[in-house]
Amino acid sequence: MESATVPTMKLAYVLPPVQVVLAGTFIQWGLHSHPPPGLDTFWAATPTLICYGINVPAYRLSWMLDSLLYRDRFRPELPGFYFSDWLFLIGVAILWYLIGTKIDTRTQEKSRTGKIFWNLLAALYGFNLLIVICLHNVIFTDPRNGTGGDGNFLGDLIFQGLWFIWSLALIIVPGRELAGLRRKPSHPIAQD
Repeated sequence: MESATVPTMKLAYVLPPVQVVLAGTFIQWGLHSHPPPGLDTFWAATPTLICYGINVPAYRLSWMLDSLLYRDRFRPELPGFYFSDWLFLIGVAILWYLIGTKIDTRTQEKSRTGKIFWNLLAALYGFNLLIVICLHNVIFTDPRNGTGGDGNFLGDLIFQGLWFIWSLALIIVPGRELAGLRRKPSHPIAQD
């Protein structure tokens, strides 16, 4: 009697659309939010900051791309979102595809060189995120006015907390894998 194999769900195909829909919903919610009356500092809506915090690697990369592509130039406005939001949503899809692929293929053997390259790249990006959040807090956060850098203390606190967690995760997880690769021999010793 043959056993029926249950098809497994590939997270690399499920996570990106789910996360893009969630991110788009949070961005739209934030775009339709209003700042408190009489606020004279920069304000970002809490749903938008939470969305950016959940997807910090995509946020940082889309911000860098937007700055490089459209520095001091007109940014086209596309239906429903700003151009930078579309870049962010593409980054969210890529981020969660990579996370899903990592989870889906965690038990498969990969080349040692490929593992080293991708883990180093992720760890370096994590260090980039950590340096940016630390510099942001040293330069832009004024403890005398009691805000986290803008007029939305709670949203900014959540955003910065998630940013810090992402930076640590992108340093620690690849670091552990690299340490494990260092302990394993590159060529198994043939036994007699």
